[in-house]
Amino acid sequence: MELTETRHVLSGRHHIGYGVEGTGKIDFVYLGSGFIPFSMFRDYPPLASVLDRLRSFARVVLTDRRGIGSSDPITADEPGRQEELAADLAAILVAIGSPGAAVFAEGLAAPAAVELAARYPKLVSHLILFNAFAKQSRTHDYPLGFPAEDGLAVVRDILDGSDASGLAELLNPDVADDDPFHRFASRGGQIGASRGSAEAIYGALSEVDVRDALPYVQCPTLVLHRRDARFYTIDQGRFLADHIPGAEFVELEGMNQIAYLGDTDTWLTEVERFVVGSSHAAEGS
Repeated sequence: MELTETRHVLSGRHHIGYGVEGTGKIDFVYLGSGFIPFSMFRDYPPLASVLDRLRSFARVVLTDRRGIGSSDPITADEPGRQEELAADLAAILVAIGSPGAAVFAEGLAAPAAVELAARYPKLVSHLILFNAFAKQSRTHDYPLGFPAEDGLAVVRDILDGSDASGLAELLNPDVADDDPFHRFASRGGQIGASRGSAEAIYGALSEVDVRDALPYVQCPTLVLHRRDARFYTIDQGRFLADHIPGAEFVELEGMNQIAYLGDTDTWLTEVERFVVGSSHAAEGS
């Protein structure tokens, strides 16, 4: 498999890196949740296998969030609001001439995907949210998040390379002792973002809140959530499904936060059924 060619599109003042794999009739945007640049995705076999499965029925679009990899760096003063990140994604879809893409987003990438679907409905044919959330910080009107101080402790662990909070076991217990994954993630994090960009991205998490956008998502939406996920819990997934009109909710076995870790066949089958099945139905109507 050849490396995905990196292209750039200008969104506001930022150059956003992206790549396209395959030639399927369906456009499928895959938005991961970490700092690993998409140029490295095929360095880890489980992630490469997921991309191959998606390529079997779609043209797959990959991108680096502003501040990561091939996209322009950011600062703490301008880390990128969710609506700006949505505009970055919209610019990519316009650049590739997409008639409307299925957008898959996990974890930290999900709020921007929600904003994209709400603000640019003609560009999003389907929305798939995996182990996702609408708001990270716990408040009196949103008890599902976690206390801001816990989030800050996790951020310190990530940035300092510490595991004082048992982060590996909390996020992805199936690979807590998997050296190949940790080498891949560590190298990707070092290449993917500068310390300043990483601090800016994580520092802005406590302010993320896309609850107001949920009622404006009109495309078919599938919410997938692993039952025993301990970081973004299944109740956060149910909240999304309950507040997006007509959303379908599927509960999955497992605990891993990252989609390509653990069982992938089940959710990939659900995604293909959701995207390809509804697309075929539309063609036959």
